[in-house]
Amino acid sequence: MAAFGMQASYYDGNAGLYADPAVRPLYPPELYDRIYAFAGPACDAALDVATGSGQCARQLAQRYRQARPGRPARAQRPAEAVAQRHTRAQVWAIDASAEQLKRCAAHERVVFKKGVAEDTGLPAGSVDLVTAAAALHWCGARGAGPFVKARRAHARAARRFDVPAYYREARRVLRPGGALAAFTYYIPDIEGSAAANALLGRLWHERLGPKAEAHLLVERQYAGLEPGARDFGVVERAAVAFEHRSTVRNLVRARARPQAARLGAAGAAYLTASSAQVLLLRTSGLYGKFVAEGPGRPDPLVPFEAELLAALGAADAGHPLTLRYTVCLILARDPRPLS
Repeated sequence: MAAFGMQASYYDGNAGLYADPAVRPLYPPELYDRIYAFAGPACDAALDVATGSGQCARQLAQRYRQARPGRPARAQRPAEAVAQRHTRAQVWAIDASAEQLKRCAAHERVVFKKGVAEDTGLPAGSVDLVTAAAALHWCGARGAGPFVKARRAHARAARRFDVPAYYREARRVLRPGGALAAFTYYIPDIEGSAAANALLGRLWHERLGPKAEAHLLVERQYAGLEPGARDFGVVERAAVAFEHRSTVRNLVRARARPQAARLGAAGAAYLTASSAQVLLLRTSGLYGKFVAEGPGRPDPLVPFEAELLAALGAADAGHPLTLRYTVCLILARDPRPLS
């Protein structure tokens, strides 16, 4: 999860949770296989923008080798030959949130640095792949509520995540034949319980209130955010399904209380008043919007947990769940030269 597009203090306050696989599911190997198959064999260096917890960057480091920034592009070699000849990788991982970056687990083949997607500071023609995981939708929410105003204030300070500018920057840093992948996932299906899924849908679509544009973009699977023909020679869409083993507790609440001071007055009030703690649903952008715009309202996740347990016939919050996710992808290749 990236720091773009959400009230920055809310994401920063939960930064440690985004790296916890009990909270946020890890992207499956099949997702990276799909990206690599599209991108082709060149694997000298990669860039992950809005890296958040650094999950994607660390995965990329298993494939992309060390490269000297600014080195001229050269002929592609088969991926197998690259893997045999090089043992180190180079992945640049940037995020606008210093707090998120502090929480990223270090990796010897990943360089973490503060920066923004539209102005990465990398040399031209220095990477073979650019990724954006769960970030592209934070590109320009409309409205005038406290959530959106706070988002805009942070976006201005962090050089707002502007999608056309991001595509232009990707074209600049990519080598000829390079590729871009932007992806995210929506709320999961709970395996084996229509009643539980109905409750989750009602929570998402009704109880948490009207959605910001970013949430609607995720629901529409990034439709309308694709780069145009002037940006890339090849543009495709794809989807990858995966399962995540969890529990009711890990879906709704956590054992550790985040630093409430980082969430602002509205977030701190919810954490103080509620016995249920922040976890997957509470780290979602939609819940963050509800918190920012609804001080004093009852927390909808408190009754939701009890209703979910009843729907599942479960005795306690340790009840196991199988959550089914679908990742939607925008894939682009062959960046057009900048004029």
